[in-house]
Amino acid sequence: NNTSVALGTTNSAIYSCDTSIRTFTLTLPPSPPGGSKVSIIDHASTFGTKKLVVGRNGKKIMGLNENMDITTNNANISLIFIDTTNDWRIL
Repeated sequence: NNTSVALGTTNSAIYSCDTSIRTFTLTLPPSPPGGSKVSIIDHASTFGTKKLVVGRNGKKIMGLNENMDITTNNANISLIFIDTTNDWRIL
């Protein structure tokens, strides 16, 4: 029943997310090491009707100072943390 999940510092992780009950936020680690990778899978094929929000936790995603909404059913997205200058990028 959580509406927000914070990820710890990781080098590589895959998260199978189910938004069939409600939209929720998956918050990226606050200080990831360079080269860290996070993969997100739409477990229930429901991101199109109940989005998953990727919380940026103070870092940029694709150069933007905003969270990323995933709104496409069956989306599978991988992000890599480059460094503190380039932050998170979609693979």
